[in-house]
Amino acid sequence: MLKQIILILLLIPMLIHSQEKFEIFRENKITEHQLGIDKYSFVHQICPDTFFMTELYHNLDYDEMTAIIKEIYDGVTRVDKVQVKFEKTSPAPAQITYSVHETPEQGEIYIMFTNFSNATRQFEEKPDPEDQLARWYFLKDDRLVYRKDLYSLETEESKLNSERKSDIIEYYIFDENLDNDKKIQPLIDEILSSGDNGLDNYFTQIYQIQYYLLNKEIKKAGEALNSLENYFFLNQAIPRNKKIYLNIVKAEYEVMTRL
Repeated sequence: MLKQIILILLLIPMLIHSQEKFEIFRENKITEHQLGIDKYSFVHQICPDTFFMTELYHNLDYDEMTAIIKEIYDGVTRVDKVQVKFEKTSPAPAQITYSVHETPEQGEIYIMFTNFSNATRQFEEKPDPEDQLARWYFLKDDRLVYRKDLYSLETEESKLNSERKSDIIEYYIFDENLDNDKKIQPLIDEILSSGDNGLDNYFTQIYQIQYYLLNKEIKKAGEALNSLENYFFLNQAIPRNKKIYLNIVKAEYEVMTRL
């Protein structure tokens, strides 16, 4: 697997999209998505991990984020990779490569591999492999599932007993067990009607927006996002450093309205 991951860093020859901030290289000219992944399931994983885990979001607007996400969504196939390069990051240009690999034990996995160091919080020419940001997800029917969100009875039990009651909602939204979907809205309604004004309410509102997006209810998602922004602005009980989660769900919403 290590050799496969290293190979995906090789330069991809076909320059598809170039502008001052970034370049996108693809191995094909396909204009339609080939992997059967639900758009929001894809956006939820790839948008935050590409832009927020790497700090790139500071220098990109929503149109630019969407242009990048669209090329990745359409361009990656079971045999073709996509690479995005940002020349103006320092101390080294950013390189983020996306590909699909078949593994005998785990089936198909979707990989995002970068030269970003989690230790230094910078893009580096040769980051320490121990600190190098790489993410992989499982292709499960039409869902792109982060490895820690795969359904298991043990994880479900842990989430149900979590101090934050909303943790189980997030798990049910993004796992691959579709039988859990029917449990989501009642759990959201229970917390939002409980009178809680703390972090549980805050995160539950975020999960409500994400659940709307998953169900393609864009208008409801937008209305819920407006309510969340007002709630955060007016409620000083929510730590200000938690605004990053609001920024992430807003980026997901804005990309979905453009994609």
